[in-house]
Amino acid sequence: MVDALSLVFWQAAVLSLLAWRQLPITALTCMVFPLAGLAAIGAAWPEGMQAGEGIRDNALKLHVGLSVFAAGLFTLAAMQSLLVALQNRALHGAHDPPALLRGLPPLQSMESALFGALWLAWGVLSAALLTGIVFVDDLFDQHLVHKTLLSVTSWAVFLMLLWGHWRYGWRGRTALRWTWAGYAVLLLAYFGSKFVLEELLGQRWG
Repeated sequence: MVDALSLVFWQAAVLSLLAWRQLPITALTCMVFPLAGLAAIGAAWPEGMQAGEGIRDNALKLHVGLSVFAAGLFTLAAMQSLLVALQNRALHGAHDPPALLRGLPPLQSMESALFGALWLAWGVLSAALLTGIVFVDDLFDQHLVHKTLLSVTSWAVFLMLLWGHWRYGWRGRTALRWTWAGYAVLLLAYFGSKFVLEELLGQRWG
């Protein structure tokens, strides 16, 4: 599980580096890099390293790759949403905002970057779920029931958020709450179910 977490944060750090010139996410790197470093240390710890069988099936490789890619994108979006929340709170507060928040782009630009990341992440998650259909033969036998249900729930939460933003102009606290709810369910799907299955039950997916 630690290895997967490290991979997600490593990918989030790489994506933030690739996008920092085009999107207002410079401050985001201050959050992503420390977390990626801590996750990498945890993965390198002897107890956290597990020798698993390599993935040989191409469909499964594609599914895993898309799943991790979606998790990295949603992680960036969740962190961006925290900055948006802090910026929104500072704008409505009586005190001067911290230096970090004063250096951020306008709130509208920050929210646009957030929804751009959410649209991309939702699209990748949709592709991951579709490719998952290819290699899943038996949800129960492969211990994928909880992961699948939680992933689909997260997909539906983000779909409602994006539809509400497009149809009704959802933004601000409403959009942030939906973002955090969807990301929380996604974390349960990716890491909560994995922790219970591997650490508590001693089994593996697939």
